[in-house]
Amino acid sequence: MWQETQSEVVRLQKVLWANGLTGAELLNKFKTASREEVRLAAALRGFYPPGCADEAQREEYLAFLKKRVRNTVKALMEENRVPELEDFSGRVPFSTGLVDEFLKTAMELDRPEILVWLLKEKQRWGFKDRDFSL
Repeated sequence: MWQETQSEVVRLQKVLWANGLTGAELLNKFKTASREEVRLAAALRGFYPPGCADEAQREEYLAFLKKRVRNTVKALMEENRVPELEDFSGRVPFSTGLVDEFLKTAMELDRPEILVWLLKEKQRWGFKDRDFSL
C-alpha cells in the first residue's frame, strides 16, 4: 500500500510549486530559509524539472543536494520520481551500501518501480556480498 502521509519536504515542494516560485525568487527562498526542509524542498524544486532555474542556480542547488544524498533520494522516492532518481544517481554515484539502504526505504514506502530500478542498479555493479555462480 502506498504511504499516505507526506514528508515535510514533499509538502513544501508542492507549496513552492503552487506559489510559482522560480529563478531568483526561488534562489532567494533557498538562501534565506533557516529550516533544512525548506532549503531541500527549494533545491529540489529548482533542480527538477530542468528549466526552473538557470545553469548557475542549478549548480548551486546540485552542490547542496550532493551533500544530502539520503534526504534527496528519500524525497524523490516519496513522490515516485524514477527519472529524477536516475538523473541524480548519474550525477552522484551511489555506493553499494547506499543502494541497500535505499532498497529498504523503497520497500518501506512501497515503491515497486523504484525497487526494480534499484535492483537493476545493484545488478549493474554486482552483488558483492553473494556468489551466484553454479
